[in-house]
Amino acid sequence: MNDTDKIRIGILTSGGDAPGMNNVINGVYKTLRSMSFENSKAGTGSTDKRKFELVLIKNGYKGLYESEFQTINAQWIQLIDLGTQMGGTIIGSARFKEFENEATRKKCIDILRKENIKGLIAIGGDGTTTGLQKISVESGMQCIGIPGTIDNDVNSSEFTVGFDTALNTIVENLDKIRQTADSHSRIMIVETMGRECGDLALHAAAAANCDLVATKDLNILEPALIELIKQMYTKKQRRSMVVVVTENLYDVKKVAKMIEAETKCETRSVVLGQIQRGGTASAFDRYLATMMGVFAAERFANSNKSSICVGLQGNRLVAIEIQDALNTPKTPEKNSALAAKVLRLSGIITKKNI
Repeated sequence: MNDTDKIRIGILTSGGDAPGMNNVINGVYKTLRSMSFENSKAGTGSTDKRKFELVLIKNGYKGLYESEFQTINAQWIQLIDLGTQMGGTIIGSARFKEFENEATRKKCIDILRKENIKGLIAIGGDGTTTGLQKISVESGMQCIGIPGTIDNDVNSSEFTVGFDTALNTIVENLDKIRQTADSHSRIMIVETMGRECGDLALHAAAAANCDLVATKDLNILEPALIELIKQMYTKKQRRSMVVVVTENLYDVKKVAKMIEAETKCETRSVVLGQIQRGGTASAFDRYLATMMGVFAAERFANSNKSSICVGLQGNRLVAIEIQDALNTPKTPEKNSALAAKVLRLSGIITKKNI
């Protein structure tokens, strides 16, 4: 088999970056390389002589549209190795709203065919997966989605690549915020990322022994939140309070001023922001990302050509048809139950924890 006969697989990272994306790339590349070597050394009785080549697509779907393809040379082999110790994504990412247009996708499909790409792997969240599903349907190409987002908002997977690292970053910062809050007897309102998903806030509040948490699942309106904090601060005579809220719920600066007016306690707001995205991936994220990469690469070696998403369910990796993955319903009752348990740690009784 000549180099021109290699089965070329494209890989891209799209949307917000997440620690562990580089580990996925490493897992895919090294597995495809090993499979190619094993096939070339197989005995004369073996019919599988296929060789695979991974092609890097820079800057997500935007880079695909602009034909930013990178073959893996000696320099990139070294970078793929080093990337496993780095956060972010070595091949870059972008948000590309134009990909929603059919004409834009048609051009991307034409480019993939021109580059002789036979399969596509996309690492990202629901938006990335939605785009991948359309590419799969409109081109007939085998596509594999890998959930990579710190928000943990891909319903078909219990955990996404990057979530654990972001969670550790938040907990580390909450510990520091608690220390300064104790020193000055302050109330601190801390906003985490998560978009519509409260997993980061809920898990962090429990892990960092915070006093209160508010997410979309709890539906605590602003006046109720302020009243809760006032009651907890007054009745329990806390030296400090740390309250964690998910982004887009409140104007935390305004809420902090209102709480200070009600409690007469110095109150500050902290928006953790982009710091939650960066950093070297945790051991859990490295392992999960690598195994998802291996899973995706091996999928191209079997006879099943269907397009799938990789998910973690019941502590094992599973293949889920892309459309089924996108249609997996949210389970707000699961987060509501967790939220009730976290609130009970603060002495707050709800119907769910009575």
